[in-house]
Amino acid sequence: HPATGGGRVSPVLCARLELPAYAPASLQALLGRVDPQHHDALRRVLELAAAGQPFELELDVTAASGRAMRMLAAGHADAAAGDAGDPAADRVTGVLHDITAPVRARQEIGELTERRSVANAASGIGVWDWDLARGTVLLDARLAQLLGAPSAGEVPQQALRSLLDGALAPEEAQRLQQARQCLAEQAEPLGLELRRADDHEPGQHWLH
Repeated sequence: HPATGGGRVSPVLCARLELPAYAPASLQALLGRVDPQHHDALRRVLELAAAGQPFELELDVTAASGRAMRMLAAGHADAAAGDAGDPAADRVTGVLHDITAPVRARQEIGELTERRSVANAASGIGVWDWDLARGTVLLDARLAQLLGAPSAGEVPQQALRSLLDGALAPEEAQRLQQARQCLAEQAEPLGLELRRADDHEPGQHWLH
């Protein structure tokens, strides 16, 4: 309640934060569990909520036992008519959702992707991600360089074919076409060494 500074915390949230059940809730008690670097941000969003705006914020929270969590705080203000007829926040209702597991998964995926990018760059490997449903291909920076593409990023699948055709020696076109047909008809892994066109990166004569 913005006017009184008091509030209520559900038994489930008390258990998650390891707070005493049915203890009087306050902003100060909540801040005691939130990482100090997020205190100002939490106060600001609660002030916005008191003014009638919804809020959503990720917070690093520590339970009484020292267990660290990442939580998503979201909520809104319930407005009541003030004396002058202006809407005023009577109470702020919010939820805290434990998102520790998905956040850690995102971090691990990001770290894995970064390590793979470093390894690929060191070994000269270019990577594409072909979205068959959308008909698009995502080229990383090294593959864009290998194929002579203007830049890395998402391109239509037809563009990948054009880039491959342009990057290869003319006599390799038939072999590449046969490999494409085999890939489409039999869904077998593609493994093919192709000679590059002479005007692409001197000393780099083959693509696998």
